[in-house]
Amino acid sequence: MYVLMLGGKCSEPGCDYNKNLAALEFHHPNGKDKDLENWRSPKFKVEECILYCSNHHREHHHPELNNFNDTTDEERSRQIKEGLAKRKAHEDAIAPLANLETPSVSLVEASALLPSFPDYSSRLK
Repeated sequence: MYVLMLGGKCSEPGCDYNKNLAALEFHHPNGKDKDLENWRSPKFKVEECILYCSNHHREHHHPELNNFNDTTDEERSRQIKEGLAKRKAHEDAIAPLANLETPSVSLVEASALLPSFPDYSSRLK
């Protein structure tokens, strides 16, 4: 439904890709918050999004890699190093989250937290 609301095809001029629904993605101009591009998120608003094919969506988020094949070997090497540095910085930023311990709760303990409901099974006979 959302895809059709945005025209049913890639919005990049000259592209018109519409072959596979899985290859069409929502792009939010404020792409920093991924929930804004996730149609399952409560923050998602289709009217604020642009529909791109997966290739154009990646190009939009990574303009520093455009024309990668037209650059010199030194420039390509610099771009790769910058990309690896960004990935490392991201991994370092989320590493502390991986070490957080999740509390271990048994099913019996979890069920005790649930609200109790009256047993109406005797009325079903």
